Amino acid sequence: MAELVALEQDLESGWSAGAVRREIDRPLGLQLVAYGDGAGSVIGWCCGFRVEKEAELMRIAVVEPERHQGVASALLAQFEQECTELGVSSIFLEVAEANMAARRLYARFSYNQVGRRENYYTQPVDDALVMNKMISGIPGNTNIQVDHEHNQRP
Repeated sequence: MAELVALEQDLESGWSAGAVRREIDRPLGLQLVAYGDGAGSVIGWCCGFRVEKEAELMRIAVVEPERHQGVASALLAQFEQECTELGVSSIFLEVAEANMAARRLYARFSYNQVGRRENYYTQPVDDALVMNKMISGIPGNTNIQVDHEHNQRP
């Protein structure tokens, strides 16, 4: 967990240690960690959770030097694969309207906007776009090492 907290602290809108801990401890949560070459340091992570046939992607975070290298794509692809294997048929997420890089990523993965939450984000103030994707049988295809962990508590 310390490496995830350190990653988050280096981000402009990073999560607190408490927020990271809550996601790791979330019942029915799914966390994926991407490791870089060489020393095997954490270069990104994502987290979400599932409720029956639906999942919500809560976070994808990648360290600055590794952005635009396919890490977020690998994490999202693996998240979708894990969800498919767990019987999930629909994934929801929220993204800041101003976050064009994330919006392009989600568009490449065929997510569709299904709603908007005005002034959802506070620093800076921005609307959240609610996006959704129906999933099924997505092949895992990445050369970035991703470790995963399922919290199966009821």
